[in-house]
Amino acid sequence: MGGSGGSKASFTPFVDLRVYGTSPTDDDEKNSASALFADELLKQEQEQARLNEARKISVVNVNPTNIRPHSDTPEIRKYKKRFNSEILCAALWGVNLLVGTENGLMLLDRSGQGKVYNLINRRRFQQMDVLEGLNVLVTISGKKNKLRVYYLSWLRNRILHNDPEVEKKQGWITVGELEGCVHYKIQGQVTPHAIVVLPKTDGMEMLLCYEDEGVYVNTYGRITKDVVLQWGEMPTSVAYIHSNQIMGWGEKAIEIRSVETGHLDGVFMHKRAQRLKFLTERNDKVSLKPPENQLVPTLFWV
Repeated sequence: MGGSGGSKASFTPFVDLRVYGTSPTDDDEKNSASALFADELLKQEQEQARLNEARKISVVNVNPTNIRPHSDTPEIRKYKKRFNSEILCAALWGVNLLVGTENGLMLLDRSGQGKVYNLINRRRFQQMDVLEGLNVLVTISGKKNKLRVYYLSWLRNRILHNDPEVEKKQGWITVGELEGCVHYKIQGQVTPHAIVVLPKTDGMEMLLCYEDEGVYVNTYGRITKDVVLQWGEMPTSVAYIHSNQIMGWGEKAIEIRSVETGHLDGVFMHKRAQRLKFLTERNDKVSLKPPENQLVPTLFWV
């Protein structure tokens, strides 16, 4: 087909091999495999390009979200950062990493370009854990190794500076008057039993019973006694009786202890293992019931 300039158009004949019904050769199979490999490689390159673009425009992301598109191929990124003091501990906060050192607390922005932000200076951080559901960072920190709790919203504002109200508030509290802490343990599930208001304290002091122990605190959450009530076994039920005693019902025995000191006053062994739940108490008579799945409802008085 000619144009006004006298140029010639060339045509390449197209042949559809499918009409011949021929079977593919080894060369055809190799070409097909190469094409599939090239297509998969192109997809990975496009995915990486989108990820890089997202990182370029990212602001410090201190929320637990991941901008990386879903892929079965794991991403391995290497961060090499120099710190001016020894690293003692670390904890993930969403996709980012909190780093505790001899001289402060820092955040490594893993959602962006890997920048390090200083959060707290001139304070030693020995151990820490992020509890996002409670909005807190639990730490052993400072010269006296105190148990301190920092609010995540306050730490976030140290970077973003977008909440004037949070900036006015103190960002951390100490847990009681504990000093010289070496280690703490956060339990995933804690079994609470009872809160007993101690006699002759005008309601200002109490015994908190949980798991297999009890601690003495005041209404401000401070420890009031260097004593921990320790049961011989994990009780299934705990009850205060008005003779200034506390009863722990375990599967093997009933323990009677002083509510003010935790000292053991008596033990009564069961003939067989039983799990009972406290219902009520009056005039030193305690009523209990077995678990809900027992076929015949039964009540026990002690």
